[in-house]
Amino acid sequence: MWQILKKISFVFILSMFIFSCKEADVYKVNISVVDYTTKLPKEGVHVESTVFIENPTKELLDDIEQTKKSDAEGKVSFEFKHEANIHFKLAVQEEGKFGKADIKLEANETIERLIYIYPTE
Repeated sequence: MWQILKKISFVFILSMFIFSCKEADVYKVNISVVDYTTKLPKEGVHVESTVFIENPTKELLDDIEQTKKSDAEGKVSFEFKHEANIHFKLAVQEEGKFGKADIKLEANETIERLIYIYPTE
């Protein structure tokens, strides 16, 4: 009888542990890049994410510091594991066009943001 109760207790405790584990939060950002001059989506824009905090950990930097390029529709998506205020820098060096934005990440939500790139002149 004790053996059966021990097994039932073990299975119950194990199942409680497995089903009580919370999934990790996910932080997503979708950026649409538009050329301010032409008012059209801009392909191939270099988009870099970073964070401005004092003494960030390597784990945080490995997650936050990402570089991507916008697609043919001017879209680029990022996914992070940490909550942070992210600074995005956008550049088309050969055309002298730049943009920037600061975005506060929200747990388990996708932030949609339109960012213009401007000529430096």
